[in-house]
Amino acid sequence: MIRVLVRGSKDASAVRAALASYLGDPMVRVEHLRGARGDKYFERVVEAVRTYSGKEFVIVLAGKRDYCRELEDEVSKYEHAVLVRVGKADVRNAMLGEIISYLNLGKAMFRASLGWDRHGKSYLLKVASSKIIPGLKVSPGIDTFFIPGNGGVKNLESLLSRSLCTLPLIVKGPAGLHDVYLGDLRVASIRVPDRGVRPDVLFTSSDVGGCCVGLSDVAYRNSNVLSTYEGISIRFLRSVDSEVENIIVPWSGGKDSTTVLLLAFKAFGRSSVKAVYVDTGVDFPFNKEYVEEVSRLLGVDVRYVRAPVVDELLSGRPRPTHGDRWCTILKLKALSTFIKEEFKGSSLVIIGDRDAESAARSRRSLIRVDGEGVVNAYPIRLWGATHVQAYLALNGVPLNKLYLEGFYRIGCYICPALRSWELYILLRSGIMEEVAKLPFGKLLLGAGKG
Repeated sequence: MIRVLVRGSKDASAVRAALASYLGDPMVRVEHLRGARGDKYFERVVEAVRTYSGKEFVIVLAGKRDYCRELEDEVSKYEHAVLVRVGKADVRNAMLGEIISYLNLGKAMFRASLGWDRHGKSYLLKVASSKIIPGLKVSPGIDTFFIPGNGGVKNLESLLSRSLCTLPLIVKGPAGLHDVYLGDLRVASIRVPDRGVRPDVLFTSSDVGGCCVGLSDVAYRNSNVLSTYEGISIRFLRSVDSEVENIIVPWSGGKDSTTVLLLAFKAFGRSSVKAVYVDTGVDFPFNKEYVEEVSRLLGVDVRYVRAPVVDELLSGRPRPTHGDRWCTILKLKALSTFIKEEFKGSSLVIIGDRDAESAARSRRSLIRVDGEGVVNAYPIRLWGATHVQAYLALNGVPLNKLYLEGFYRIGCYICPALRSWELYILLRSGIMEEVAKLPFGKLLLGAGKG
């Protein structure tokens, strides 16, 4: 799924050693270009990049002696390729940990190299390095997502005390920092702490920008990028295990799991795929409603399994916290038990985790064996939230209501991962009152304070 290109054999050995020490991922392959320098190196890089077009994501690592801006621009104009400049004369001179950092930067470039087409009035979801939106600094710690619904835009306008366009772009950075873009203009910056019920507005401007564009328009404008990402992900899924007996997608009602569900359909056929919804009893009701709505739309075979989270709360167990997410453990255990009991033979479980969601997820292998006969695969690890949102729009699949209100991630209403931004949305939209009527719904007010 990922091909790393370097100049010489010693560079390749260094990268393989770094991968063995830090990742050990068999789906990341390393290839060298036979030690070429100068124009020959340039030619071989471009030739290799073209070879893997539509097949793999390509990360070119170039040392100082081989890097040039023209090569970076040439490589990065391809949807499936990026170039990372290594801060040593040659890649082999870097420490193993440094090499992994450069690889992580390369992976981040696939989800965050966004541009703005002023003429066509649309966001571009993968551009050459020189055309990235000004001020958008790509790093492993960021993700990008849109606020796609009128409710979400109004929530953001309320927070910023200013009007916005129909599709603000949010650049989610480390330490809760979020930059708000209208087209190629940064018009606000906010900090979203884990605690509290209102984010902090750090900066806002009166700039308007010309970005009144819809998500469907962005999806259509970026159909080539989305098709490339889709094709690589499908090819990856088919390569994992062609003889597998069961294809299973844990479907939460979120954008990522819905995207991998579509990818599974396209890779293996709709009739071969089984979706599993794990109900904790404290999910936002919109999640199950969404699963039922989209399952009718797509003709999905959904199985339902219960995780005993409510039982634990009724027994007096304290609500989950950041340091003790016992609810997640119960949910994963319920899913694992269900798969082993209900599906006989080997199973491929397709999961919608993405690198941008956490550092821990970015360190996981793209495939993982989970007990005898069960293989987990993660086909959208390099996608950004913007790609996921646009991909669903391109395929005519609606988003969960919570995303339309401005949520970045969804889950349970007692989740400790609910941040001040989500709680602000819930309070302002009136959803809080609705959820408070549900079992343990009153715990929602304390969900982001654990």
